[in-house]
Amino acid sequence: MTFAISASAVKAPWRDLIVTTYLISYDLNRPNGESAYPNLLNALRAAGATRILYSEWVLRSNTGDAKAIADAFLAHMDSNDGIFVTEVTTNTAWRTLQNEGTASPILHAVTRRAA
Repeated sequence: MTFAISASAVKAPWRDLIVTTYLISYDLNRPNGESAYPNLLNALRAAGATRILYSEWVLRSNTGDAKAIADAFLAHMDSNDGIFVTEVTTNTAWRTLQNEGTASPILHAVTRRAA
């Protein structure tokens, strides 16, 4: 007897233990800009994200799914706004971030370096 199991149906028990750092970047298109999106900013902060540049945040998460992260924040955005979520890798450089004291340790944990 043969069983067909989709890859999405198999959940590795260790997957929830892996914490990945994600970069979240967005373009907001309401006339008042970011101040018109208090629910988005509150959602980012509640998730534990740290702002590193004007429209860029880093988030440590064990979801293992950039799309799930994007979808969670899209719920607080308009249909003409843009969002980009990707894993931060070891091949990363930066200089002069907002919230440097909080952001740098998060990034150093992944990259072990700065620009």
